Amino acid sequence: MLDAFPDASLGVGLLLPFDDARWFAPWRPIRTSPLSVLAFFTAAGASVLANELVLVVAPSAALAALGLARRRGPR
Repeated sequence: MLDAFPDASLGVGLLLPFDDARWFAPWRPIRTSPLSVLAFFTAAGASVLANELVLVVAPSAALAALGLARRRGPR
């Protein structure tokens, strides 16, 4: 589902192979990554990495931690 949130993407084929329509989220806050390795070492590349850290990595890590805590239960 995260593929529907970048600001410049092809969208997500949720109904493939039954429908060729591409779907986008109404709010697209994730910035698109640069296409070259050298572009990551610029200010724009650092900005994209920081954006992904805040909007993708941190929430994913929090959900994983909650899942592990729930799985282990109270001690």
